[in-house]
Amino acid sequence: MGNYLSDEEIIEAQKLLELYYSLPFGIDMPGPVWEQIFARIKGGTWSGKRDNRPNPDVVANGIRYSVKTESLDHAISKKRRAARDFLGYREDLIVARPPVDELLKENELHSLDASELGARVLTAYNTIASQNWDRISILLRLRRREFIYWEIDPPIYDVDKYTWRDSGKAKGQSRNIITTPRPAQFKWTSRGSQFYVLYEIPTNADILQIEPKPFTLDELLSLRHRVPR
Repeated sequence: MGNYLSDEEIIEAQKLLELYYSLPFGIDMPGPVWEQIFARIKGGTWSGKRDNRPNPDVVANGIRYSVKTESLDHAISKKRRAARDFLGYREDLIVARPPVDELLKENELHSLDASELGARVLTAYNTIASQNWDRISILLRLRRREFIYWEIDPPIYDVDKYTWRDSGKAKGQSRNIITTPRPAQFKWTSRGSQFYVLYEIPTNADILQIEPKPFTLDELLSLRHRVPR
């Protein structure tokens, strides 16, 4: 039995994920694909917007969802091979792209110290989360066979609680800042205005499993020609 999705939602999601990964081009899954699958299993509406994600991706039963999906393949190790091995594991996820530039005056990107800039980032995130989202929905992908799913209420963070520093990894005119101490709770890079949050995967997260049955491109084209127009 699912803890975050109903049994019926899990079954339908697995069917749709299996279909997608059976396609000859289903090598990886872009966010909009999962957003549409999620909207379908929830009986909701997909926004279809790619405007730096301030708006909810899906609205279902009056609930505004910000929908996230990331691959966990980079974290596979001898200790962590299957989805169940990642329960309780912590992972950095891009949760938003806050329009921090709207809060900065000319040259402030480089003139502000890291903690002042970090406070602007958290303020921008808090505004997005409080005004636009009711739930954050997270799906982590593992080897195109297993998926970890959970939801949370959007946290609103105390801006004054965190200390920031420059990460030393910025390139060109960009700026990367992170919170201290390690492991960093938050990271932000001005290139793309990507705001990362360190999440702990719940031990009761739902695990979805699929067994794709690959179509060749010729088989897919043959099926398409059989469909009446």
